[in-house]
Amino acid sequence: INSLPHEKTLLILSEIPHKIIAMADYLIKEKKYLAVRGQLYSAVSEYQQEGLFNELEKVTAKLTEVLITLLKQQLKEEKRFFAKQSYDEIENLWETYKVKKSNVDAQLEKLIKLFLNNLDFGNATILINKLNSLSVKKKLTKLSSKVEDENKELIKKKIEENIEKGVEILNGFIKKELEIFTEINTLIIQEANLLIEKNVC
Repeated sequence: INSLPHEKTLLILSEIPHKIIAMADYLIKEKKYLAVRGQLYSAVSEYQQEGLFNELEKVTAKLTEVLITLLKQQLKEEKRFFAKQSYDEIENLWETYKVKKSNVDAQLEKLIKLFLNNLDFGNATILINKLNSLSVKKKLTKLSSKVEDENKELIKKKIEENIEKGVEILNGFIKKELEIFTEINTLIIQEANLLIEKNVC
């Protein structure tokens, strides 16, 4: 397409959104979610660059649908960080393009619980604030407080372990730096002694 005259490129791009969507549907059926996501992002970039906003709207809507499907799959596999990335991409599409918002509270609730199960209160809190349902928000805030209270000692221990680990790493760096410094000093002394010997001779 890029090698064609610009007018021809625009014409082709304006005529193929339905083919792109059909291709996406086929890849979804084959469960090739990452492949279809990549293809649709390329299409979004192309349509945005050419200012074909009606077509862009169709493609971004399909991309959002794909990302929601991917999010559900990642939650099923308990891949919380990948699931959060998919949610962030969905949210970005809602904010950047004219994409109709879908209610993903059910998926967010599962994701929040995954983070709470792993004592990741930072990500859980961020996602709780994204929920539409006030009752679900209150329920999960209460759950978060309960999990935190039940695991206070474990959290404290984890923090202490992380501090100890950090100190160990820092001590390792200092030790290595001192070794390098000692080696350099030894080389300087050796070179100085050689020069003295040469001058004496």
